[in-house]
Amino acid sequence: MDMYVKESSTSLTPREKLKLRGVRALSTNDLFSILIGTGSKGKNVYNTAREIARKIEMNNNIIDTQNLDKITGVGFVKSSRILAAVELGRRFYNDKGIKIKSATDIYKLLRSYGHKNQEYFITISIDGSHSMIKRRVLFIGTLNKSLVHPREVFHYALKDRAAALILVHNHPSNNVNPSNEDIDITKRLKEIGDLIGIDIIDHVIIGNNDFFSFCSSGLI
Repeated sequence: MDMYVKESSTSLTPREKLKLRGVRALSTNDLFSILIGTGSKGKNVYNTAREIARKIEMNNNIIDTQNLDKITGVGFVKSSRILAAVELGRRFYNDKGIKIKSATDIYKLLRSYGHKNQEYFITISIDGSHSMIKRRVLFIGTLNKSLVHPREVFHYALKDRAAALILVHNHPSNNVNPSNEDIDITKRLKEIGDLIGIDIIDHVIIGNNDFFSFCSSGLI
C-alpha cells in the first residue's frame, strides 16, 4: 500500500499526476516519492522525498549512498534506486553541450527556481563556443558577500576548464530587480574573473514569472 499523503482531498498523488499530465509536470519531490515508493514509521513518503532533495542540494548536487543512508527511512535499497535513476538519466540525457545564446535560455532552463522559498545561487560553466559544461547549486540562503565566496565560485570553473561563467540566483519575493548586494557581488566576481581569465558573461535573477539579466541591462 502506498503511503502518499495528499495535500487535500482533491490533490493528486505523484503517480496520478504522472499518468494524467506526464512526467514533466512532476516536481523534484514527486519524482523522489515515486522512486522510493513508501515512507517510514512516523514519516510519510513525501516528507522523506523532500528531505532527500534538500540533502542532495546541500551536498552540491552530489548523490551517493553514504549521504542518503543517513536519512531516516532511506536504506541501501531506496538509495540504490535513486542512484540507478540518476545514472540512467546521465547516460541518456546530459546538460553538456546545451547552447546558451541569451538570458532567455537560462530562464527556460532554471525557471523552476522561481518557485523556491529560499535563495539559490547557481553557476553555469560555459566553454568557448557558449555551450554548457556544468551547472551547480553552490549556495542556499540569503545572498551576501560572506556567503558567496569567490573561492568556491571559481574553484569549479577552473576544474571545468571553463571559458566563462554565468551566475544565476532566484528572488523568492518575485521582485527580480537586483539589490545593491547583488550588484556588489556581481562586480566583485567579475573583477576576479577578469584577473584569472574566466569571464562572467551574465548574472540572471529569476522570479516566478520573470527574470532580470545584468548583461541585457548593461550592468556587465
